[in-house]
Amino acid sequence: MKILLTNDDGYDSPGIHALRTVLSGQHEVVIAAPDRERSGCSHSITLIRPVQFKLRSESVYSCSGTPSDCVLYSHLGAVDFKPDIVISGINRGPNLGTDLLYSGTAAAARQAALADIPAIAVSSSVMKPPYQFEEEAALLAQKLDFLQSRLVPRSFININFPVKLTPGMDWVEAFPGQRHYSDSLQVVSAADRSEWYFLAGAPVGERAEPGSDWDAVLKGQIAWSVVGIDPVAAGPLGL
Repeated sequence: MKILLTNDDGYDSPGIHALRTVLSGQHEVVIAAPDRERSGCSHSITLIRPVQFKLRSESVYSCSGTPSDCVLYSHLGAVDFKPDIVISGINRGPNLGTDLLYSGTAAAARQAALADIPAIAVSSSVMKPPYQFEEEAALLAQKLDFLQSRLVPRSFININFPVKLTPGMDWVEAFPGQRHYSDSLQVVSAADRSEWYFLAGAPVGERAEPGSDWDAVLKGQIAWSVVGIDPVAAGPLGL
Protein backbone atom coordinates (compact mmCIF):
# COMPACT_ATOMS: atom_id res chain seq x y z
CA MET A 1 0.00 0.00 0.00
CA LYS A 2 1.15 3.55 -0.74
CA ILE A 3 0.94 5.86 2.28
CA LEU A 4 1.49 9.64 2.33
CA LEU A 5 2.43 10.93 5.77
CA THR A 6 1.93 14.54 6.79
CA ASN A 7 1.38 16.56 9.97
CA ASP A 8 1.33 20.09 11.41
CA ASP A 9 4.47 19.68 13.58
CA GLY A 10 6.95 19.72 10.69
CA TYR A 11 8.69 17.21 8.45
CA ASP A 12 11.37 16.49 11.08
CA SER A 13 8.93 15.78 13.91
CA PRO A 14 9.62 12.54 15.81
CA GLY A 15 5.93 11.61 15.55
CA ILE A 16 5.90 11.45 11.76
CA HIS A 17 9.21 9.59 11.63
CA ALA A 18 7.93 7.01 14.11
CA LEU A 19 5.07 6.35 11.70
CA ARG A 20 7.49 6.12 8.79
CA THR A 21 9.74 3.65 10.60
CA VAL A 22 6.88 1.35 11.56
CA LEU A 23 4.84 1.53 8.36
CA SER A 24 7.69 1.37 5.83
CA GLY A 25 8.34 -2.23 6.82
CA GLN A 26 5.22 -3.31 4.92
CA HIS A 27 4.21 -0.28 2.85
CA GLU A 28 5.62 2.32 0.47
CA VAL A 29 5.80 5.53 2.50
CA VAL A 30 6.44 9.15 1.51
CA ILE A 31 6.51 12.17 3.84
CA ALA A 32 5.22 15.56 2.66
CA ALA A 33 4.95 17.83 5.68
CA PRO A 34 5.40 21.52 6.58
CA ASP A 35 8.89 22.94 6.80
CA ARG A 36 8.12 24.30 10.29
CA GLU A 37 5.54 24.08 13.07
CA ARG A 38 2.03 24.84 11.82
CA SER A 39 -0.09 23.90 14.83
CA GLY A 40 -3.52 25.54 15.04
CA CYS A 41 -3.58 26.67 11.42
CA SER A 42 -6.84 24.81 10.77
CA HIS A 43 -7.74 24.25 7.09
CA SER A 44 -5.95 27.27 5.64
CA ILE A 45 -4.47 26.92 2.16
CA THR A 46 -2.00 29.10 0.27
CA LEU A 47 -3.52 31.01 -2.67
CA ILE A 48 -1.63 34.29 -3.23
CA ARG A 49 2.02 33.25 -3.03
CA PRO A 50 3.72 30.11 -4.41
CA VAL A 51 4.43 27.02 -2.35
CA GLN A 52 7.81 25.30 -2.40
CA PHE A 53 8.55 21.61 -1.90
CA LYS A 54 12.10 20.49 -1.02
CA LEU A 55 13.45 16.95 -1.04
CA ARG A 56 15.12 16.70 2.38
CA SER A 57 16.12 13.03 2.22
CA GLU A 58 14.91 9.91 0.49
CA SER A 59 11.08 10.10 0.23
CA VAL A 60 10.94 13.05 2.67
CA TYR A 61 9.65 16.38 1.36
CA SER A 62 9.15 19.64 3.21
CA CYS A 63 6.50 22.14 2.13
CA SER A 64 6.58 25.89 2.77
CA GLY A 65 2.80 25.92 3.17
CA THR A 66 0.22 24.55 5.56
CA PRO A 67 -0.72 20.92 6.31
CA SER A 68 -3.65 21.26 3.91
CA ASP A 69 -1.24 22.57 1.26
CA CYS A 70 0.94 19.50 1.75
CA VAL A 71 -1.93 17.24 0.74
CA LEU A 72 -3.52 19.54 -1.84
CA TYR A 73 -0.34 20.33 -3.76
CA SER A 74 0.98 16.78 -3.48
CA HIS A 75 -2.27 15.45 -4.92
CA LEU A 76 -2.02 17.91 -7.82
CA GLY A 77 1.48 16.74 -8.72
CA ALA A 78 4.06 18.55 -6.55
CA VAL A 79 5.11 15.09 -5.34
CA ASP A 80 5.20 12.21 -7.82
CA PHE A 81 3.29 9.82 -5.56
CA LYS A 82 -0.35 8.72 -5.64
CA PRO A 83 -1.24 7.46 -2.17
CA ASP A 84 -3.83 4.85 -1.28
CA ILE A 85 -4.22 6.57 2.09
CA VAL A 86 -3.05 9.74 3.86
CA ILE A 87 -2.08 9.56 7.53
CA SER A 88 -1.59 12.84 9.41
CA GLY A 89 0.40 12.80 12.65
CA ILE A 90 1.39 11.65 15.12
CA ASN A 91 0.56 15.02 16.68
CA ARG A 92 2.07 16.25 19.94
CA GLY A 93 -1.02 16.75 22.10
CA PRO A 94 -4.61 15.60 21.58
CA ASN A 95 -7.08 16.71 18.93
CA LEU A 96 -10.39 15.95 20.60
CA GLY A 97 -13.87 17.19 19.75
CA THR A 98 -13.85 20.94 19.24
CA ASP A 99 -10.08 20.85 18.68
CA LEU A 100 -10.86 19.54 15.19
CA LEU A 101 -11.93 23.06 14.18
CA TYR A 102 -8.42 24.41 14.83
CA SER A 103 -6.23 21.41 14.14
CA GLY A 104 -3.84 21.40 11.19
CA THR A 105 -3.42 17.66 11.76
CA ALA A 106 -7.13 17.06 11.22
CA ALA A 107 -7.25 19.54 8.32
CA ALA A 108 -4.67 17.57 6.35
CA ALA A 109 -6.79 14.43 6.70
CA ARG A 110 -9.89 16.41 5.75
CA GLN A 111 -8.15 17.74 2.64
CA ALA A 112 -7.36 14.19 1.59
CA ALA A 113 -10.98 13.18 2.09
CA LEU A 114 -12.04 16.13 -0.09
CA ALA A 115 -9.95 14.54 -2.84
CA ASP A 116 -11.58 11.14 -2.20
CA ILE A 117 -8.41 9.74 -0.63
CA PRO A 118 -8.91 7.65 2.54
CA ALA A 119 -7.42 9.52 5.48
CA ILE A 120 -6.61 9.16 9.16
CA ALA A 121 -5.55 11.85 11.66
CA VAL A 122 -3.55 10.61 14.66
CA SER A 123 -2.78 12.46 17.89
CA SER A 124 -1.12 11.66 21.20
CA SER A 125 -2.27 13.07 24.53
CA VAL A 126 1.37 13.31 25.63
CA MET A 127 2.40 16.97 25.38
CA LYS A 128 6.11 16.79 26.26
CA PRO A 129 8.93 14.22 26.49
CA PRO A 130 9.14 11.37 27.05
CA TYR A 131 6.89 10.66 24.08
CA GLN A 132 5.58 7.22 23.10
CA PHE A 133 5.35 7.69 19.35
CA GLU A 134 6.93 4.33 18.47
CA GLU A 135 4.40 2.42 20.58
CA GLU A 136 1.51 4.48 19.20
CA ALA A 137 2.68 3.94 15.62
CA ALA A 138 2.85 0.20 16.22
CA LEU A 139 -0.69 0.16 17.63
CA LEU A 140 -1.95 2.09 14.61
CA ALA A 141 -0.21 -0.28 12.18
CA GLN A 142 -1.87 -3.26 13.84
CA LYS A 143 -5.31 -1.64 13.49
CA LEU A 144 -4.86 -0.05 10.05
CA ASP A 145 -6.91 -2.57 8.04
CA PHE A 146 -9.77 -2.39 10.54
CA LEU A 147 -9.80 1.41 10.50
CA GLN A 148 -9.80 1.54 6.72
CA SER A 149 -12.80 -0.78 6.67
CA ARG A 150 -14.72 1.69 8.83
CA LEU A 151 -14.18 4.68 6.54
CA VAL A 152 -17.18 5.92 4.59
CA PRO A 153 -17.20 8.39 1.67
CA ARG A 154 -16.74 12.08 2.57
CA SER A 155 -15.13 11.32 5.92
CA PHE A 156 -11.84 10.73 7.72
CA ILE A 157 -10.98 8.92 10.93
CA ASN A 158 -9.66 10.85 13.92
CA ILE A 159 -7.63 8.92 16.51
CA ASN A 160 -6.46 10.03 19.95
CA PHE A 161 -4.14 7.99 22.15
CA PRO A 162 -4.36 8.45 25.95
CA VAL A 163 -1.42 9.49 28.11
CA LYS A 164 -0.77 5.96 29.33
CA LEU A 165 -0.57 2.94 27.03
CA THR A 166 -1.29 -0.51 28.44
CA PRO A 167 -1.16 -4.02 26.91
CA GLY A 168 -4.42 -5.03 25.24
CA MET A 169 -5.98 -1.61 25.74
CA ASP A 170 -9.39 -0.87 24.23
CA TRP A 171 -10.09 0.95 20.98
CA VAL A 172 -13.40 2.80 21.41
CA GLU A 173 -15.52 4.38 18.70
CA ALA A 174 -16.61 7.73 20.10
CA PHE A 175 -18.19 10.97 18.95
CA PRO A 176 -16.19 14.23 18.92
CA GLY A 177 -17.11 15.95 22.18
CA GLN A 178 -17.19 19.58 23.20
CA ARG A 179 -14.01 20.99 24.70
CA HIS A 180 -14.15 23.74 27.32
CA TYR A 181 -11.42 26.32 26.79
CA SER A 182 -10.38 29.04 29.27
CA ASP A 183 -8.68 31.51 26.93
CA SER A 184 -7.20 34.80 28.09
CA LEU A 185 -4.84 37.45 26.75
CA GLN A 186 -1.32 38.12 27.90
CA VAL A 187 -0.28 41.67 26.97
CA VAL A 188 3.36 42.70 26.49
CA SER A 189 4.35 46.35 25.97
CA ALA A 190 7.30 47.02 23.67
CA ALA A 191 9.86 49.81 23.93
CA ASP A 192 8.06 51.76 21.17
CA ARG A 193 4.86 51.65 23.29
CA SER A 194 3.19 49.18 20.95
CA GLU A 195 1.39 46.26 22.54
CA TRP A 196 1.67 42.59 21.65
CA TYR A 197 -0.91 39.98 22.56
CA PHE A 198 -0.36 36.32 23.38
CA LEU A 199 -3.07 33.73 23.85
CA ALA A 200 -2.88 32.23 27.32
CA GLY A 201 -5.27 30.48 29.68
CA ALA A 202 -5.72 27.56 32.00
CA PRO A 203 -5.55 23.93 30.84
CA VAL A 204 -8.69 22.54 29.24
CA GLY A 205 -11.10 21.29 31.89
CA GLU A 206 -12.10 17.68 32.35
CA ARG A 207 -15.89 17.84 31.92
CA ALA A 208 -16.27 15.25 29.18
CA GLU A 209 -19.57 14.09 27.71
CA PRO A 210 -20.18 10.35 28.20
CA GLY A 211 -19.42 8.50 24.99
CA SER A 212 -17.22 11.29 23.61
CA ASP A 213 -13.65 10.93 22.40
CA TRP A 214 -12.51 13.03 25.33
CA ASP A 215 -14.33 10.76 27.78
CA ALA A 216 -12.66 7.70 26.26
CA VAL A 217 -9.16 9.21 26.45
CA LEU A 218 -9.67 10.27 30.07
CA LYS A 219 -10.58 6.64 30.80
CA GLY A 220 -7.31 5.48 29.27
CA GLN A 221 -8.84 4.19 26.02
CA ILE A 222 -7.85 4.83 22.41
CA ALA A 223 -10.60 6.94 20.88
CA TRP A 224 -11.44 6.82 17.18
CA SER A 225 -14.17 8.75 15.40
CA VAL A 226 -15.48 8.85 11.86
CA VAL A 227 -15.65 12.57 11.07
CA GLY A 228 -17.70 13.91 8.15
CA ILE A 229 -16.20 16.63 5.96
CA ASP A 230 -19.39 18.29 4.75
CA PRO A 231 -20.89 21.35 6.49
CA VAL A 232 -24.23 20.38 8.03
CA ALA A 233 -27.07 22.80 8.70
CA ALA A 234 -28.29 23.02 12.29
CA GLY A 235 -31.79 23.89 13.46
CA PRO A 236 -35.04 23.64 11.49
CA LEU A 237 -33.29 23.48 8.09
CA GLY A 238 -30.95 20.69 9.15
CA LEU A 239 -33.51 17.93 8.70
